[in-house]
Amino acid sequence: MIYTGDGKGKTTAAIGVIMRMLCIGKRVAMVQFLKGSMMSAECALPKKYKKFILARAGSGFFTHEHERDEQTRLAEEGLAAARRMMKDADLLVLDEVNTAVKLKLLRFRDLLSLLKTRGKTHVICTGRNAPRRLMDAGDIVTEMKCIRHHFSKGGKAVRGIDY
Repeated sequence: MIYTGDGKGKTTAAIGVIMRMLCIGKRVAMVQFLKGSMMSAECALPKKYKKFILARAGSGFFTHEHERDEQTRLAEEGLAAARRMMKDADLLVLDEVNTAVKLKLLRFRDLLSLLKTRGKTHVICTGRNAPRRLMDAGDIVTEMKCIRHHFSKGGKAVRGIDY
């Protein structure tokens, strides 16, 4: 499953599937690429659901080129963690992996290699700018399009809604 586009809701859609899987007793793993120290609401899920594992593989969206090496290292560690986690998961969510590939923090071929070994594990890839080859290979591809968002009028992020 691929959730991409410039609109809000890609991670939220993935969390909806996570909740469905947890509610039927399935094992779920999630790796969040690029998301840093800000603790979004989904970070509480492992405390509430024993069958949910969360790994964070980034220190936040970066704006300075000098941060690239650290972000690349963290993204590669995240992909290695995803490979380990996938073995025991019914669902694996790679949150913001599309963005990590677009920023060249991860090689597309390494992501593709992971996806080819998924077996019966369902995988969701989120983030803007999903590679065309990834979208072509996806069973379910959704592009989120922003029509309106309160950010454009200076609105602040709302906990539970935006993060």
